[in-house]
Parts: sequence; structure tokens; C-alpha cells
Amino acid sequence: MARSAPQGRAAAGPAIDFGRPDDAVAKLIALALEEDVGPGDRTAEACVPAGARGSGLIVAKETLIVSGVSAAARVFRALEPSCELQALRGEGETANPGDGVLRVRGSLRAILTGERTALNLIQRLSGVATLTRRYAEALTGTRTRLPIRARPRPACTPWRRPRCGRAAGSTTAGRCSTGSW
Repeated sequence: MARSAPQGRAAAGPAIDFGRPDDAVAKLIALALEEDVGPGDRTAEACVPAGARGSGLIVAKETLIVSGVSAAARVFRALEPSCELQALRGEGETANPGDGVLRVRGSLRAILTGERTALNLIQRLSGVATLTRRYAEALTGTRTRLPIRARPRPACTPWRRPRCGRAAGSTTAGRCSTGSW
């Protein structure tokens, strides 16, 4: 399938997958923003001048396996299509405390509005990837394999793809849905 041409600019660094505007990740982000922001971010509107521009940096607070950088970037892109994004760590890479993971430059209102949703996604996905990597490393040298066999949940299937688990947590592909295998 063809991907939409990214709007705005992605700076040098690990690749950011912006997906398609109508894919499951975009729909999940839209739902999350609707729940978190609703009709508008009153704090950003009250505290940040309309034309103010700046940057934000997502930083690791503990050693982790990075996952969800593209999803977090897509949150900011949904709020401001012209924002500049730079992944500082790629999917499956290790980040230590204080390491930058994602930088965003653009409208300060959009950055403030999207930061909680972006952080929720990246924290959840990096937490799963970090724990999965620990399990995979504990099984190294044994004949035991750690397959991905999570039952799909509505609206969560994009995060449960076997390729995501392999890249971020070094596990073995299992089945994608209860209908496969």
C-alpha cells in the first residue's frame, strides 16, 4: 500500500513511520486526543500565545527499550502537520536515563496539547518492549522460545503485531489474531 507523503519535516535520525492518515494507529491517536483534549486545550490556549513556537524533548527517565517513537511523533503531526520531528532513538534501541528519545519543534500550543497523549503511548509501548526484552534475555541459551500470542483487543491491534515485538523486544513471531495460525 502506498503511504501518504509526510507533511512537515522529519530531521535526521532513526526513521519515523508516519503511516497512512486512515490507518488503525491514526484512528487510535484521534480517539486518544478526543478523550484527552476534547474541544480544545484550555491550558495551552490560556497560557501560550497563539503564534509561539518552540521545541520539546521526550527523555528516558530509566533504562528502557524504546518503542512507540513513531506513534508519539504522529500525535504531534496530527495536531500540527508542519511540525519538525526528530527520532533520537529508534525502535528496539536501548535508552539510558537522560537520553533523548524524540524531539519536536513547532507550535508550543500543539506541543503542550499533545505531550500527555504522546507520553502515554511511548511509555506504554516502551514498558512492554522493556519487559519483553528482559524475558527474552532470561531465556537466552535455553530451548524455550517466547512467542507473541496476545489476544487482540479492539483498537489495540496495531501495537500487537509480531514485527513490533521482534524489533523492540526480540521475541518470536506468533499469531496476529485468533483467526491466524
